[in-house]
This record gives sequence, structure tokens and C-alpha cells, in this order.
Amino acid sequence: MLKFKKGELTITERVRKEEAERVGNFLVNDGFFSDDRVVSVQLDKKDSRYEMRFVVGAQAADNLLALAQFGICGQQISSEIFAGSPVDVLLTDSEWNPIKRVPPSGKLTFGASEIYYSAPVSAETAKKAAAALLEK
Repeated sequence: MLKFKKGELTITERVRKEEAERVGNFLVNDGFFSDDRVVSVQLDKKDSRYEMRFVVGAQAADNLLALAQFGICGQQISSEIFAGSPVDVLLTDSEWNPIKRVPPSGKLTFGASEIYYSAPVSAETAKKAAAALLEK
């Protein structure tokens, strides 16, 4: 297990320590790992796919904004750290048992406004929705 502030990143033997350190630093910069609270994340790799498990309370698993933010985190880690290798995100209980699989998500920013979207909505569809909202 690697510590980042009060965050704990547990890795499996299939993940290189340097990969884990880059993910941990990303989570610090993103504000997920902080000095404010203890949080736990597990990182695994199966074939060419990575899997991130976040320990959360049951309420977070039903919060649509939280789901989108976890999905965006997975997408950013995929592109910024793992050169586009897929990252599956799961929300789990404290024993790493899955509560919910998080769909890939994205965020578009238009001025001071943001639009969050998750699969099956595409970035193109979200852009069209944003354009329609801006026209009004």
C-alpha cells in the first residue's frame, strides 16, 4: 500500500510501483487524496485494462454528480497516465466488494457553465445539448 497524504492506494502485483505513484500523485493534484480525510483506492491491471476501485459510502453510489466525477477521473487517468489504456472504475464497500460500476464520463466547459455526461451519451451529443442551451 502506498500513502498519499491521508489517502491509501493499494496495488496488486500486476501494477508497477511507478504507475501507482503517478496515479497517486494525480489523485493528490485532483484533490481526492488530501490531508482532510482518509480514503482508499485499489489499482489493478487485467490484460491491457486497468481497474480502479474507490471505497465509498452507499450514498455516493447513488449520487449522479459523484458518478460522473468518478467516471471523469477514470477517463483522465486513462489518457494522462496510461496512454489511452482503458480504466474501469468501480465504487466499492470497505471490503472492496463492488457496489456500482461507473460508466465512462466527460465534462464540457462553456464559459462559467459545465455539462457532465456519461455513457451512452457521447461527447458530440453533449456538445449539441450545450450549444442548444447557449442559444436560449
